[in-house]
Amino acid sequence: MAISNRKSKIRNTCTHCVRAVQCLKSLGVIGLLLVVLAGCGSAPIDTGNPVNFKHQIGVFELKVPKSWKQTQDHVSTEAIAAFSDPTNRAEIMGYAGLLDHRLADDEGLQIASDLIGILLNRPSDLQITDKQHRSDGAFVVNVTFTRNNEKRTGQGVFRDGDLALSGTIVDGPTEGWADLQKALQPYADSFKVNPEVVQGTYFDALLGVAYAVVMPVEWPRQGTEKGMQVHAQAGKTTLYTIEQPISTTLDTAGLTNQAVTSLRQTYKINAEVGSSAPLPDGRTQVTLKQADRSIIGYLEAKDGYFIGLFFDVPAAQAAAYQPFIDFVYSTFVTGKAQ
Repeated sequence: MAISNRKSKIRNTCTHCVRAVQCLKSLGVIGLLLVVLAGCGSAPIDTGNPVNFKHQIGVFELKVPKSWKQTQDHVSTEAIAAFSDPTNRAEIMGYAGLLDHRLADDEGLQIASDLIGILLNRPSDLQITDKQHRSDGAFVVNVTFTRNNEKRTGQGVFRDGDLALSGTIVDGPTEGWADLQKALQPYADSFKVNPEVVQGTYFDALLGVAYAVVMPVEWPRQGTEKGMQVHAQAGKTTLYTIEQPISTTLDTAGLTNQAVTSLRQTYKINAEVGSSAPLPDGRTQVTLKQADRSIIGYLEAKDGYFIGLFFDVPAAQAAAYQPFIDFVYSTFVTGKAQ
């Protein structure tokens, strides 16, 4: 199966997606490598005999026609698979990339549209004929384009859940598209992401003296004597950790004051306290305000250290980042290793 060399192109172009979503690696959408095969035929397109396909890293699976050719690839936080029928006139693609927040209507439709263009190898005559955010949460984009001198119609369906932007693209000849789409719809509907693989593959451990937590793979990390700054490539999210030796015990107010002081001294962040409250696990949660940013922090004094984990996100979209924050926080372990 011939494969176009789009890895570098996708990595560069997808930066727009990531900036808006932050999903795809920094974003380099992985480049897979969709299939552009020379020549086309007029034989009927085989849509029967479904078989199960699972991506080699296990991040997603779907059913595809048994006779279709396939290829797959992945980078640190993205995975893709592409399938073409024996006549090279129809395609199914599956994709999953890390996503750090839920998408608003216009944002999701723009990102889905851009991603479809990239994965289709940006046909010169690509046209978006319709796009909608369905009531079931899917971002749906319909397109037309030409491949191998044949007019094609396609549809991309993407969802933002389980810490990933994921979905499928199905395309084929415009002539007879209604029937072909109906025949291929069960394959698109069979696509599903494995959340455990997303969590276990797209994140890795960050270890301090007095804490451990996971962070997205390959997000740039910059360390200081008292912590680590982790910033999404071309994105809107920054995570900070602080571990600072202390000799006193701190209550909720003391932890909050220490957070403000430590962020200013360590990262030159001047923020005002919005709220703070103790959590059932014994830590303190604090929300700090800085211009149009919201910093959600989790604080603790333990084993002679003030320990903080902070998420710096756009204030207007703070709720959209909560699933990502909740997952990373669920892995946060404090205390010096024994």
